[in-house]
Amino acid sequence: LVGAALAVAIARAPATPASPRARAAWEAAGLAAAAFLGFAWVAFAGDGPRVYRGGLLASSLAAGVVIAAVVRSPPGPLARALALPPLRALGALSYGLYLFHWPVFVALTGDRTGLGGAGLLLARLGASFALAAISYFAIERPIRRGAIGGRARWVVAPLALAATVGVVLASTAGAVALPETGRDPEVSPAPSGPARASCGDRLLLVGDSVAFFLGRDGSDVATDLGVTLESRAVVGCGLVRGSQRVRLPSGKVTVRARCTDWEARWAREVAETRPDVVLVALAAPVDGDLDLDGRWLHACEPEFDRYYLEATSRAIDVLGAGGAAVVVATAPYVDAPEGGEATYADNRARTDCVNRVYEAAVARRGFAETVDLARWVCPSRACRKRQGSVTLRPDGTHFDGAGAKLALRWLVEATWALPLAELRANSPRR
Repeated sequence: LVGAALAVAIARAPATPASPRARAAWEAAGLAAAAFLGFAWVAFAGDGPRVYRGGLLASSLAAGVVIAAVVRSPPGPLARALALPPLRALGALSYGLYLFHWPVFVALTGDRTGLGGAGLLLARLGASFALAAISYFAIERPIRRGAIGGRARWVVAPLALAATVGVVLASTAGAVALPETGRDPEVSPAPSGPARASCGDRLLLVGDSVAFFLGRDGSDVATDLGVTLESRAVVGCGLVRGSQRVRLPSGKVTVRARCTDWEARWAREVAETRPDVVLVALAAPVDGDLDLDGRWLHACEPEFDRYYLEATSRAIDVLGAGGAAVVVATAPYVDAPEGGEATYADNRARTDCVNRVYEAAVARRGFAETVDLARWVCPSRACRKRQGSVTLRPDGTHFDGAGAKLALRWLVEATWALPLAELRANSPRR
């Protein structure tokens, strides 16, 4: 709408050239608007409230000012910069890039390509540009030049409609509709296995802040299911040791509370509580690059994955040494809350790598298994934020309050649907 209004205004503007003073004013306004757009591209998170509470409109108006400035003061530096051939070529492909980049980013995942970080981004950009170029030369430009006319329109239009409907149906296949009650069937207790454990079965819950909130707010759920829950989770204490320095997406480096004694602590807690089952719930370490021995590393990098596999394997051995079955919950994607700090663009690929580490560690041991909490929360690229009126993860990472109760109920029922007797029989103590 801003662009259409600008086109009308320019068409109705006087044909006489603008005065030098007016051109200078337009140039200054255009440069200021361009600077704002640069700031917005860097500072506005795509899912943050600023974008939808005026940010998009402000960006559209700023782009309109840039265009108006170029039209009203063509000799200026802004016009010359935007006339550079690479930018003009990008402008010609811009509509195709707008159309194709999203399905490309959805289709080309780290899991499918084996890539991560900059390599994955380059592959996605290359595929997006290739499709946009094909669309421009094979479809868009011929149509603009009148390639489709007369009776051909009566054939092309219904075919295009049918193709669009087909794409929509294919892209939404498997989506789950919400019943009228508002209850989400994907966010419900595990459908298989017994509804309750044997009265008195002991469950030790360990992990970081994810497990802490589950144990704090959902303990009555465990009791209701016949489980004696002992939560020994500690906020900020995951499996990564090292310096505890984390480099955030913004470039800021922060130091977390040092917590390197999980091995001795978990061994002591297993001896004290004598659990039948140990449930491990951890946040995937994907919110930043981690300082390991002076190197910034992250999930999906071979060196980090080897390190994390060794740590996870050691944790499972320690927790199962007392004869308990060990169950590791896969980590859901980080889902940044409104106004929250931006996460890395490939945090989903990194989380997938972390969960593959969990699967690999469990596969080596007959007394351990996983429950797919990640799929329960994030059955597709988009994670579920609510069940009915209950918010599952208010901050995008931690289950809290009523959300913790729902999540712990699912975890307990999914855990007791596993062959726990067989797992315990395979434990080192047995």
